[in-house]
Amino acid sequence: ARVVPLLEESIQVARLAKQQASLGMRLGLLGYIWMAQEAYQEARACFEEAELVLANQQSPESLIIICLDRALLARRVGAVDEAITYYKKAKALALANEAFLSDFLPPIESGLATVFLAQGDAANAMQEIKLALQYALHEPLTNAYNMQIILECVHVLRANHDERSEQIL
Repeated sequence: ARVVPLLEESIQVARLAKQQASLGMRLGLLGYIWMAQEAYQEARACFEEAELVLANQQSPESLIIICLDRALLARRVGAVDEAITYYKKAKALALANEAFLSDFLPPIESGLATVFLAQGDAANAMQEIKLALQYALHEPLTNAYNMQIILECVHVLRANHDERSEQIL
């Protein structure tokens, strides 16, 4: 509970110092905290401002993160089309910056797959899973983040009765 006021204060400091990249990331962090607390309107406002601030910076990595956060927020509130839009925006940014592919393509693809599966679009879900696995299976499964991506992939494969779900695990 004490984190929010401290983060809001650091946002004001970044505004006054005209530190746009820092401001954008701090707004994104505050948005993520609001989202975790299910304060979705506050989260959306932070993510919108962060995206505007970061769009003018030379920081595609930060903008990809904000797009992923916006996609996740959209998924949580049931705005499927908006989630797809932000996953695709993040994907375009990652593809334009090859250095970010291995870090960002797996969560983008697995997120898209999960959204497509929820819509009943098994064909597109499977297409996205193939791309996610192409990158995710080459990374060590030493952290919860990588494991989450693999589990989302397995979920989509199982929903489509694909035996590769058992091979992955």
